[in-house]
Amino acid sequence: MTFNKHIHHRQSIRLRNYDYSQGGMYFITICTHNKFPLFGNVENENMMLNDIGIIAHEEWQKINAMRPNITLDAFVVMPNHVHGVIVLCDARHNNSGVMNHAPTEDGCVGAQFIAPQSPGIVPIKLGEIVRAYKARCTHAIHEIPGMESTPIWQRNYYERIIRNENELAAVREYIINNPLQWALDEMYVL
Repeated sequence: MTFNKHIHHRQSIRLRNYDYSQGGMYFITICTHNKFPLFGNVENENMMLNDIGIIAHEEWQKINAMRPNITLDAFVVMPNHVHGVIVLCDARHNNSGVMNHAPTEDGCVGAQFIAPQSPGIVPIKLGEIVRAYKARCTHAIHEIPGMESTPIWQRNYYERIIRNENELAAVREYIINNPLQWALDEMYVL
């Protein structure tokens, strides 16, 4: 089949003209391929990770070791997806005012940081962080006998920029309560 830009063009789901390497807090959702429950199951409102789920959990905890300007907040590995909050301290500045730098509802970027630059820290884009996480998980999972060629991840990921403390509190509560609400979750599959 020949390439047709109208059929084969993939639209980005990212906020247009937003720099995803700048400081900010991001609520991430990464789904498994075809939303297959690969990581375990929810029993009595508790997430029970299997060996593959443990890999996904442990690799998530290693994300902040990628760069000194990455911090992790609340996260949960569910049967067919991972939810988490990644905090990027602006590599060009310190982390003061991170939420004031997020775009407003109309897509305009808020106040710029005014702190001095942090030398030696190279900015990393949110997409690079997610890509590296997925790659590390995939590599480790493919080492398991019988899983060598199993597709692990859905293409892309979902992200929401957290703009204030109220949003952060709501996201944290959602993540913490995700196993409790599993039967009602839009990603729930039998």
